[in-house]
Amino acid sequence: MLILPLPQRKGRPVNTNLAGLPDTYILQTLDDFRNGTRRSSDTRKSNTNSMIGFAKSMSDDEMRAAAQYFSSMKWTPWIRVVEADMVRNADC
Repeated sequence: MLILPLPQRKGRPVNTNLAGLPDTYILQTLDDFRNGTRRSSDTRKSNTNSMIGFAKSMSDDEMRAAAQYFSSMKWTPWIRVVEADMVRNADC
């Protein structure tokens, strides 16, 4: 079984958050990475190439387990926006 470090379960803000997405979507995305129909237009992006490698190395059972795991998680936002009339000077 493939085990990856998932310290905060969210990836990074520049990437998608898998938590709460439908397992069918996650499975389709992994399958698309595996069969070559999903790739980046920028071949220098190492994260896309890593995902292709991960998907190609995963069994169908591992893909299903990963999809069920991520889809069962509750989605939470990366940031919290707070409206304010005045902002403290950062030099203080």
